[in-house]
Amino acid sequence: MKIRFQLILSLIIFILCTGIVGIVGMRYIAATNRAFKEVADTDIPSITSLLEIKALSRQISIKSIEYSLRGDPRDKEKTLESIENLKKQLELIEDTITRESFLIISDNVSLFLKNINEYIRFSEREPVLLLLEKQKFVHGARKELIHYIDGLNQINNEGELLQLSYIKSESRRASIKVLEYYIRGAEDDKSKAKDAITILKNIRGNFTVTSRLAPLIVQNIIKRLDSFIFESEKYLQNITHTGNPLNKIVLLQSEVHKSRKELIHSLYPSIKTEKQELSDAVKETEKTIKNSINSLIYSIIIISLGAIILGILISRLIVNKIEIIKEAAAVFVKKVVASSAFFVKFLGINFHCCFYPYPKKFVAPFQDKSRKKSVPPRGSLPFFS
Repeated sequence: MKIRFQLILSLIIFILCTGIVGIVGMRYIAATNRAFKEVADTDIPSITSLLEIKALSRQISIKSIEYSLRGDPRDKEKTLESIENLKKQLELIEDTITRESFLIISDNVSLFLKNINEYIRFSEREPVLLLLEKQKFVHGARKELIHYIDGLNQINNEGELLQLSYIKSESRRASIKVLEYYIRGAEDDKSKAKDAITILKNIRGNFTVTSRLAPLIVQNIIKRLDSFIFESEKYLQNITHTGNPLNKIVLLQSEVHKSRKELIHSLYPSIKTEKQELSDAVKETEKTIKNSINSLIYSIIIISLGAIILGILISRLIVNKIEIIKEAAAVFVKKVVASSAFFVKFLGINFHCCFYPYPKKFVAPFQDKSRKKSVPPRGSLPFFS
């Protein structure tokens, strides 16, 4: 095989080996890219959405409670905005987790939103803090009335003392029933609160006639009693108008808390699964990258060794060819030298024969003994014959 073909074959082999290394490297790079794409497109968005649902459920609960207490429209807006975000996050995880897990989470989200919407509708009436703020007026009026009566130390009449004690007792009873009606919303509490207020009105009408106290004292008692009756009726009217007993709010809030707790607990298995899948994907990616690096290193080493061995073989092949050429050249030179020497000798003999005849007994080269005549050798020059 000619050297040119051997060199071309060696180059083709080297190119093929390099191409194989490139193909192996590209395959590992593609595998790494697929692993990263799976992590980026599936695992990370899934666990992010699950954690976002968990955070949004808590935010919705907080804002709904704040709206119930303060009645601030901004709290309601933030609650509704969080509800929309929760629905969007639920749509995002539909294709990233198992169907069974998604159905469980979806049912819990529906129940939670149902309780939240009912809680918000109920809280759109009189805010809790506002009713509590109004209750301070009832408390202040009662306190002022009772403290003024307790400060009357100069009264010695048992009938007057009994009547004043009755006023204090009924005012306290009216306050208690009004608060119980606000807390529980029971009609019985409302009826008893009205009865207590009616009794105080009757006492107030009789007190101006039957009391033997000083007119100034009677006037001050009547003034404070009227203030308490007015604040109690106003507060009772507000509670009746709002229809917002505290126990109903507490009951709805407990339902919201229960449904939120079930929702968050249903998220934990999926979050745990997604975290494990994310960890496995990261490990698989690290393994793929490590295998890719090792494969490239080993391929480079093999190619380098192959190139070295191929270079040695080519160099030996070229050296062998050069040795053969040298030997052929040496043989050629020997033949040329021998032919030249013979030709010179031949010229010399022909020159001698022309000017110096041969001795009789001497037979010249190429002499025809049969004819006894010197025959010039083939290819000799004419003037030498």
